[in-house]
Amino acid sequence: MSGRKRPSGVGSNSRRFAEVDGPDGDTLSVPVAKDAGTFVFLATAAGGWPRKPLTTLLTDASWIGEGSTLVIEEMRPGRGMGTSITVQVVEVRVVVAVHDGKYGQIKRMVLVDEVASLEDVAREFEAEPRAGASRD
Repeated sequence: MSGRKRPSGVGSNSRRFAEVDGPDGDTLSVPVAKDAGTFVFLATAAGGWPRKPLTTLLTDASWIGEGSTLVIEEMRPGRGMGTSITVQVVEVRVVVAVHDGKYGQIKRMVLVDEVASLEDVAREFEAEPRAGASRD
């Protein structure tokens, strides 16, 4: 048999991702094989939900709660690989999607906002003059 092989997920009998609705009505892709997904959204300048998540975790990260602090490390080449930002969880929305049959899916939407890291706060504190200290 000659000819080019189709890439995985292409074809009438194959779907690698299920389409689900995000918090703003936009469509998100979730791997069909997974029964849970955590979508991390970086808040817009106005503090709202953006159209697309920053990243998707292929698990239900149930330990992430409002007020939690996370460090997001950039691992994509050409986008500041190795840099990180500290974020705080602003809002968590959990959706249970019901599908045909007896199976469903957990979708945890997590809205985070950038905050100062502990290192930044310590650096600022050290740079501030102490009470009574001279300002030479």
